[in-house]
Amino acid sequence: MNQIIILGVILILLLITFLFSRKEQVSKAKFYKESRKTKKESWSQEKVMEYDEIQSKKEALLKAVDEKFKDNPEQAEDLKTLINNWAELRIKMFTDRRSWVRNPEKDKK
Repeated sequence: MNQIIILGVILILLLITFLFSRKEQVSKAKFYKESRKTKKESWSQEKVMEYDEIQSKKEALLKAVDEKFKDNPEQAEDLKTLINNWAELRIKMFTDRRSWVRNPEKDKK
């Protein structure tokens, strides 16, 4: 009789342990799924600019900086540097976006 009670308690403990570990795995899977979904949505909302769009935006920003910061040339130069760096990064993103299609030999090296 005691053996049956002990066996029952052990089975109940194993069942409870199994259920809690299952809940933990499900919650981790949900978290992983949500994080991937969020990342995917952020990528889909990113605006991909063409080279000409980048150049025209850069020129417009530089012109706006020249107009707005006539009194403070140091800030104007800092902003121009930031704008130029932004434009360079966007151009690099544009060229690297499909570089594996245009330059398949580069990947082989």
